[in-house]
Amino acid sequence: MRRDAALEDGDLQTSLMAYVHLTRDEAMLDRFALHLASPFAAPADLPPDVVRDLREKLFAVLTGAPAPVSEPLPVDLMQRMMGVGERGAPALVPRRNSFDAYNAQADDDLKSMVWSHPKARDYYRNSKGQVFLSCPYRLIDRWTMLREPKLEHYQLH
Repeated sequence: MRRDAALEDGDLQTSLMAYVHLTRDEAMLDRFALHLASPFAAPADLPPDVVRDLREKLFAVLTGAPAPVSEPLPVDLMQRMMGVGERGAPALVPRRNSFDAYNAQADDDLKSMVWSHPKARDYYRNSKGQVFLSCPYRLIDRWTMLREPKLEHYQLH
């Protein structure tokens, strides 16, 4: 088995995001964006030279020296990588454990908010008496949470 066989068998969208994350090569995002139809669809009709170039470059980054970049991604590049799905590229989806942790924290935080007051009677409370909101936080808090996402909380689809 060749050393780079895993890259040939690997998911191209994952390889693309890993490569861009490690190298900051935004031009590679542009090359793929032309061939991606939706956030959840696999790339269609990718030119073999684009695929080969990505795999060769990623292999070189993973096996060569110096070590890949290790500082955090710039916010604008992270936003571009996450937003590329809007133009038909891969989408980042929360991992189940991150989703569950967020909901547990939100439920806990809701206990001390006005919606949970025993005399509150509104549409935020379901028939079982549980208060539910997708985000009980102020807009600025939500924006701050999402501005610099932690990649370990997401999976690529």
